Amino acid sequence: MATLANLAIQETLALDIIYNKISWQDYISGPETDDHPRPIPGDVWVFGLTIEDVECYLKFQDRPNGGVVWISLHDAKYPMNYPYK
Repeated sequence: MATLANLAIQETLALDIIYNKISWQDYISGPETDDHPRPIPGDVWVFGLTIEDVECYLKFQDRPNGGVVWISLHDAKYPMNYPYK
């Protein structure tokens, strides 16, 4: 992930930060349909989180088996609207 390189952190550290910091107040949008060319079943949810002083947006997908998968992390290119902050 290019964003991890820009943040100068490893994926495992990013996951630890996300796990320890994210809350319902970081919600941006969702549920949304997976928009990949070959969609994967499950709704996509978008959250925002500041990591290493950089505002980032994160996508998670809840899978039909009940699992939640972190699918992306990117620098926020535009201002994000946090409806619960």
